[in-house]
Amino acid sequence: RDFTVTPTGRKPVGRVDSLSVASLPAKVGAFKTCVRVSSGDGMPVPLKASLRSPAGTELLSSRAEVTFGAASEMDVVIEWEGFEATQAGEYKLALSLDGRPAGEFPLAVQGK
Repeated sequence: RDFTVTPTGRKPVGRVDSLSVASLPAKVGAFKTCVRVSSGDGMPVPLKASLRSPAGTELLSSRAEVTFGAASEMDVVIEWEGFEATQAGEYKLALSLDGRPAGEFPLAVQGK
């Protein structure tokens, strides 16, 4: 749920690839994600991150303007409030840069 800074960028303290909940629906508490964004021209770019349910419904979203300065890569930490997991399955963190899709990352939620 947090990150340490290393010479090669931020590294998660206790990486989470999936969530196991006692029963569904379940409240998933606040958490953080870190994404590395790169730019060929170093110009500022709008970033949108959204968390989607297995059905594709947007549950959470966050927006930021990423300013690179002298660096061509930047780590962006996104703090999420938490969400209600109503079903088991693969939730997805979807990223877009300047309105264009830039990647999707899975987060599995499993009931015990």
